[in-house]
Amino acid sequence: MRTELSTETCLKKVSLVDLAGNVFLTIIKFAAGTLANSAALLSDAVHSASDVFSTLVMYVGVKVSTKEPNKKYPYGYGKLESVTAIIMSMILFSAGAGIGISGIQKIMAGNSDNLTTPGVFALIVALLSVAIKEGMFWYIYRFGKSVNSQAMLAEAWHQRTDALASIGSVVGILGARLGFPLLDPLAAIIIAVFILKTALSIFAEAVNKIIDRAIDDELKGQIKQIIISVEGVLAVHSVRGKYTADSIRVDAGFYINSEMTVAEATEIKECVKYKLLEEIPTISYCMINAYPMKNSAANRKAALKKKLD
Repeated sequence: MRTELSTETCLKKVSLVDLAGNVFLTIIKFAAGTLANSAALLSDAVHSASDVFSTLVMYVGVKVSTKEPNKKYPYGYGKLESVTAIIMSMILFSAGAGIGISGIQKIMAGNSDNLTTPGVFALIVALLSVAIKEGMFWYIYRFGKSVNSQAMLAEAWHQRTDALASIGSVVGILGARLGFPLLDPLAAIIIAVFILKTALSIFAEAVNKIIDRAIDDELKGQIKQIIISVEGVLAVHSVRGKYTADSIRVDAGFYINSEMTVAEATEIKECVKYKLLEEIPTISYCMINAYPMKNSAANRKAALKKKLD
């Protein structure tokens, strides 16, 4: 591992905090929503209860995806993490759509006379929920970044959208207490748009990794610069790469002096591979090829041109 903590360790820490936080928020929101007569907080409690399920999905997905390759799956289980991210994006999308539809229905009803005014306890719990969810976002995001886990990062953004939803509860409860009950559904619709956008972004990224999307030109240029910096490389022949699960696979070739021995060529290939893995930690696999080039003046000129390109 090239990370300070293993994926297994991070997963255990994240899952424990995630589960504890969501169970706590579910209980306290249900209690506050019932006692303080807040429909918004009761809806938020149901949302928190669904988060317990999403945490379990994340845990199982990351746990399975980090299993070692075997005879049946020689390339490992890494893509299962992208599948997990897709499932979580669907959970997010469903939650956002539900919040948005509920808000639209309340506005279309257009009758605020029958809406009750929630108590101050509901407002306090909603503010507490915002603080806890935002804290959970940064906690999970930090670990997700440290091990480059797509599923953990998706779960982190899930916490951020939950914090936004709780802000909607705060606005709605506060608005109702100030005499503007329709602020609740209006805020819910705006927040739902952000939740849906996040869900679609997570979905698109996960699908791109499953279908092995090619690396971008900026990364390809960085790889070329690393290869050409190695002593003995005359020019870059080709660079191809693809995103797969939470890592990158690279196929690259370069020109060397045709008068080099096999041992010298092998040493340069190993040096290129080592530099790529060291300077771009997300690369998990390198296929390196060396092609002979006669060290004539014309070939040196061609090599220089390739370096400049």
